[in-house]
Amino acid sequence: SAYSLLSGSLPSGLSLNTLTGVISGTMGEVASTTAYSFTIRATDTDGDTADQVYSWTINNVPLTGSGGSISTYSGYRSNTFTSSGTITFTKSGTVDIMVIAGGGSGGADVGGAGGAGGMRVISGVNVSASSYSISVGGGGASRSLGDGAVRGVNGGNSSALGYTSTGGGGGGSYGVYTGVSGGSGGASANNSTPGSGTAGQGNTGGTGWSGSYGSGGGGGAGGVGGNGSSTGGTSGAGSANSYRTGSNVTYAGGGAGGGIAGRMAGSGGGGDGAARDAGPAAGRDGHANTGGGGGGTGGWNISGAGGSGIVVIRYVA
Repeated sequence: SAYSLLSGSLPSGLSLNTLTGVISGTMGEVASTTAYSFTIRATDTDGDTADQVYSWTINNVPLTGSGGSISTYSGYRSNTFTSSGTITFTKSGTVDIMVIAGGGSGGADVGGAGGAGGMRVISGVNVSASSYSISVGGGGASRSLGDGAVRGVNGGNSSALGYTSTGGGGGGSYGVYTGVSGGSGGASANNSTPGSGTAGQGNTGGTGWSGSYGSGGGGGAGGVGGNGSSTGGTSGAGSANSYRTGSNVTYAGGGAGGGIAGRMAGSGGGGDGAARDAGPAAGRDGHANTGGGGGGTGGWNISGAGGSGIVVIRYVA
């Protein structure tokens, strides 16, 4: 007997053996569940024929990844890492990622606020059926007069799938006025130079007040830090992203500067600035897993620590 494909088409990667009638091969992936209909004709040595119709449905097996905390929503699946870890994919495909570094801490002794960790959002990143290391940066440590060099500490970098975000810059202090550059820059104390942000990740910190006790606000992913005044500097705005659960969350806000009166930080996880007349109070820490900058001080006290970073990877479920 001889066999032939009378009508329709075989799924990609499969072929018909015309001598045996066996359909074999390695079927290729389909972008979506696909129906195939085809007819095979068998012809014997007398020229008699027999036809057989086949109807196959090839199911699409979506990309999935293991590791971190998993959410599903509106046709998407996401893996969230609040600490360093590993993600393993089941097949090749493309994913979207948000990578936020740790925020910088504020400076002690009338110190400027810390800058937010760098925030990068990249779509269409190619992955393969493999494991990838994820690194989530910690926030910069708080500072006090007993630390000697009391300028704020930069946050740690975060990285995923070949992309790195830079830790936020530490705030300046009364002894070392200038802010430190980073993902977003730390604010300065006094009328000095703030830290600058990294292009595509964040913004410059604010400049400290030339009078006593007023420090600038740290830069954020969505805006520059406010300049200092007697009531402290406003925090640099954060930036919203919905990759984690489908609902927008604002990340990477700068810390607020301290002053004679304190300053409340805006959205994005930055720490509040301290008021000198409150004791003086310590600057508030940036919120964990937002990359928020630490709050600045309004007097001779401890600054706010930076908030730790976060990595979110999402893809079509």
